[in-house]
Amino acid sequence: MKNSTVYKKAQISKQHFSKILSTPHYQPSKPTLALELDREGTQDLIGRAGYTLTNSSKFDLIIRYCIEHNQFNIVEINTILYEFDQMLIGGNA
Repeated sequence: MKNSTVYKKAQISKQHFSKILSTPHYQPSKPTLALELDREGTQDLIGRAGYTLTNSSKFDLIIRYCIEHNQFNIVEINTILYEFDQMLIGGNA
């Protein structure tokens, strides 16, 4: 996947993406890491940033549901997150 594809899908700026790549100890927030990955790929990616999807977090359960149902449209995911009063993904969250 090209870098531009990744940061556009994650809805983060080119500058923020560059910071993630170029700053060794920079740790993006979990919502920043939303991409079109399956559950295993998502766990691997966020695990590298020191995160995991848990069963005790409403946010994580929503993200897991969306992944398992191939729902990768960030606007639609954010609508669900908003309805459950959760942090939204994308931007420089």
